[in-house]
Amino acid sequence: MSATAEILGWAMERYNDGSGVRRINVFVLTEITLEYFRLVDQHILPLVDGAWTHRIVASDFARPPGRVLASGEDPAFPLWGSTEMATSDDWNHSWKALGDPERDAYESLRYIYALFGLDVTVNPFVDGDRVNAAKLLEKGKRLAAGQ
Repeated sequence: MSATAEILGWAMERYNDGSGVRRINVFVLTEITLEYFRLVDQHILPLVDGAWTHRIVASDFARPPGRVLASGEDPAFPLWGSTEMATSDDWNHSWKALGDPERDAYESLRYIYALFGLDVTVNPFVDGDRVNAAKLLEKGKRLAAGQ
């Protein structure tokens, strides 16, 4: 699955702070990552015996206009807050599949946040070594209510 403008788009491609850089929406990034691993870990991995490897590849994130990610939760549109620019145009990391969607999503986000020089613990939807689905659900409800 590719993280295209359509997937991460409502923050990455269509909105920026006027500097030209494209900010990745923390909520969307975390939610789509967890949903991907729910699909793969629960429905694909069990179909074939053996070890699986997950892989994160990010290309051209540092190339102008550049991609940025911020600590914490995206407060509102337009997106405000301090951001970190991607540190590489060629990011490629893999790990042995854990078979637990919340854990694999965490591992994925850990590598993605490192691309921006950030520790994954700055993501408000992470608890310990896993993505917290309840926190994502609560944020989704607040967004739906216009808060």
